[in-house]
Amino acid sequence: MVGESTAALRIQARQRGRAARRDLGEQRSAATSIQAAHRGKAARRQQQTVREDGAAAKLQAAQRGRAARKELEEQKAAAVRIQAVHRGAAGRRAAGATRAAQGLDVPSDADSADEANAVRSFDLIQSSKLCLTIVG
Repeated sequence: MVGESTAALRIQARQRGRAARRDLGEQRSAATSIQAAHRGKAARRQQQTVREDGAAAKLQAAQRGRAARKELEEQKAAAVRIQAVHRGAAGRRAAGATRAAQGLDVPSDADSADEANAVRSFDLIQSSKLCLTIVG
């Protein structure tokens, strides 16, 4: 009978060992599934962040482009205004020289006043850009 009880104990021990190994395998499998789900969620979150960052960069680039085009347009408008004032003054000088050569009445020094107004306009435009740059 002692031999039978020892055999029974051995069988029971092997069965408990198998059950413990099976349970351990199931726990490892469950842990792997949980880890995989967590890693997948983290990867999707990371991918979403990358997409959002890319979209933000595109929006920022578009805004910088609009600002640069607007500034260029303002500079062109200022240059056109300065050129127009200068050409007008040169034309009036030429007309005054022609009148003087013909002995006609020559107007007072209006040309230098126009050029001074153009310079003031240019300075005003530049100072407003500076203010916008500092504020914006």
